[in-house]
Amino acid sequence: MAITTYERPRRDHHPLAGLALLVGLALFAAGVVFGVTAGVGAIWSSVTSIPASASASASAAGSSGASVAGGTAGAAGASGAGGTAASGAASTVSVVIRNVPTPEGPEPAFVGPSGVGSATLFTAKVGTTLKVTVKNENSMPHTFTSPTLNLSVTIAPDATTTFTVTAKTAGTFSYWCNIPCGGWVMSHNGYMRGDVTVVA
Repeated sequence: MAITTYERPRRDHHPLAGLALLVGLALFAAGVVFGVTAGVGAIWSSVTSIPASASASASAAGSSGASVAGGTAGAAGASGAGGTAASGAASTVSVVIRNVPTPEGPEPAFVGPSGVGSATLFTAKVGTTLKVTVKNENSMPHTFTSPTLNLSVTIAPDATTTFTVTAKTAGTFSYWCNIPCGGWVMSHNGYMRGDVTVVA
């Protein structure tokens, strides 16, 4: 009995074909990353962090422009009762991280101008630069993380962090704390996650 073997036809590839494919994929990935950061990066921010004691002194001296202890905006043109800052005005929004009652017991929450449990932490108008002051009254660090706002800010325990947000396009931008700090508050909007709303 004769055994017949089949040999596949040999395909010769150009030696640089694999390299060209790899370069093409790298350029595509770079384009996607650039498109996401340039297109979605509707908001540019800067961050500073001050110990809580220095922040209280600066606030008392009037240099911070925000009333951190009261958790409300203290600068001219700052947010009103609804938490919306005027277009074109430099405004200050104060946020406090403090323990609040939940069905699971006390857990930390971001408390902004609209109060605890509000899905929108604060609202801004397009063209407004907001100075956001976050005072952490909690004994653990937290973050204010929002990739669509280009923000990943860490707020140390018993410290105050200030960053600016310039609203360039209207939309709803999600934020959350990236450090596990309570099962209930991490899974419910208006506590350790929620939205920043930018209106036209």
